[in-house]
Amino acid sequence: MVFLLAIPLGGFIAWSMDPNKRNKMAQDALRAPGPKSAFEKYYIREIVGGFIFVFGARLADGCTSGHMMSGIMQGSISGFVFAACAFAVAIPVAKSLKKLG
Repeated sequence: MVFLLAIPLGGFIAWSMDPNKRNKMAQDALRAPGPKSAFEKYYIREIVGGFIFVFGARLADGCTSGHMMSGIMQGSISGFVFAACAFAVAIPVAKSLKKLG
């Protein structure tokens, strides 16, 4: 429960500490054509992403990095297999996203 409440709190703290992002968001919202408000443009996808993240972590009884680190430290085969698969997928995805800009 604490994890669920800490996600939006941490996001708000990080957002409030960066005045450049706040000004950029306001300028983008004013320039945006159509009915999209700043809330629809920026906040809804972060809120949905946060809930998906929490749901996945709760469904799996922990987060992926915790599974990887604790599994490897325990010498679990599943921890090693998961770490190898995670890196095998993460590296090409990161390179592809970098090319997209």
